[in-house]
Amino acid sequence: MPFFTRSRCSWLSLRSIIGWLSLCLALFVLPGCSAVKLGYNQLPTLSYWWLDSYVDFDSTQTTQVRAQLATLLAKHRQEELPLYAQTLSQLQVMVAAPISAEQMCQVYTDLQPRVQTLVDQLEAPIAAMAPSFKAKQLQELARQLEKGSQKLRDEWLDGTPSERREVRVKRWVDRTEMIYGSLNSAQVGVLRAGMETSIFNPDLSLRESRRRQEDLLRTLRLIQAGGLSPAQSKTEVQGLLQRSLNSPDPLYAAYMDKMRQEYCQVLAQLHNSTSTAQKRHAVERLKDYEVDLRALHLTKP
Repeated sequence: MPFFTRSRCSWLSLRSIIGWLSLCLALFVLPGCSAVKLGYNQLPTLSYWWLDSYVDFDSTQTTQVRAQLATLLAKHRQEELPLYAQTLSQLQVMVAAPISAEQMCQVYTDLQPRVQTLVDQLEAPIAAMAPSFKAKQLQELARQLEKGSQKLRDEWLDGTPSERREVRVKRWVDRTEMIYGSLNSAQVGVLRAGMETSIFNPDLSLRESRRRQEDLLRTLRLIQAGGLSPAQSKTEVQGLLQRSLNSPDPLYAAYMDKMRQEYCQVLAQLHNSTSTAQKRHAVERLKDYEVDLRALHLTKP
């Protein structure tokens, strides 16, 4: 669920860029409302630093990327923030009462157009930037991607299955407590039970991560090599972005659909176990986010 998800900068693929930007722009990754305005206004700079750590932009690219990120944020501020604020308003009504798994999944479905909008806005800037990459920069990108892959392997495959499961439980506790406040032992037990029966498959996830990385490098190298018209480059980037959002691997696509349903079921069970005070905490937290989003929409950085 988007409002329970944190940014994971170790996801090293084009999808990581999309996900990181879209989640940050949605502002559901921030720990408290006092950080929302500051964090949102700093997104162009933070995003630039993050991207630069992968490819080491030259001075001309730096100017171009910074300008594109600033333009993207300005457009997002005016056009998208009111839509996120509206979603938050609707969520406040929803979390005040019992919730079904279907309602939880509908939140995810309803937010997909917002992600798609961001993807559409990224097509032209990436297509324009890709021809300027030097071979050395793409080599550095490949090196950084491999480092990230190793981190994921260490994170997901190290330790016993029980130890890895407890790490996942702790993360979900941290995420849900951002919304509901402190969970009691029974509520933590709901999350643990969900993780114990989960179909989570790190090998399949790592394989998909590798596919996305290879797809990103292949596409950038194709455009960087020259020979494509601007329209052809944009078509290549469009395909890359769509494959990053929707895997062409039917096995992985089916797996992710089942995982979403699984998470929706667990989160609905958790929500329905919360007290009146916890539900009120969730409403107040979402209301604070909504207020900040509406204020950001009306102000300039």
